[in-house]
Amino acid sequence: SAKFRFSKLRLMLQEMLSMDFMQNAFIAAVLVAISCGVMGSYVVVNKIAGTAGGVAHASFGGIGLACFLGFSPMLGALGMALVCALVMGYLTWIDRKRSDTLINVIWAAGMAAGVILTDLTPGYSGDLTSFLFGSILTVPHELLWGMGILTALILAVSAFFFRQFLAVSHDPEFARVRGI
Repeated sequence: SAKFRFSKLRLMLQEMLSMDFMQNAFIAAVLVAISCGVMGSYVVVNKIAGTAGGVAHASFGGIGLACFLGFSPMLGALGMALVCALVMGYLTWIDRKRSDTLINVIWAAGMAAGVILTDLTPGYSGDLTSFLFGSILTVPHELLWGMGILTALILAVSAFFFRQFLAVSHDPEFARVRGI
């Protein structure tokens, strides 16, 4: 009976993975798991989960701007995420005590700008929840290459600068004195 159930499960998995969109979803899940595992460790050790959430949500302003100006929402989100990450990192580095308030202001402003700009976009009838939540089953094959390159970049930078990240994570004052 157990052998029959295992055989049935194996056939079901083989059938699922024979479809292109399921293969893409599986590959995307593995790449995201690797990237988030590496980056998540740094986020947790440094207690900057608010910054990560702030960057993720503020990037919605980039989606709104991209829709309003008529270019790729992916590029808009990426650009806004990079700008917000740099600003939030700078604010955290300068004044760690007040940075959470400023990060939350950027978080709320980015979300609000995204909602307002998509609402002001003439002829836009898209569903905002698709940008907010998406679906792993709709990841196109072309995007997997970008995800793979980004995952490799994250792994390479993490390996190359591991000692510096470790120093900054565990003793920022010592790292600053050492010029890291």
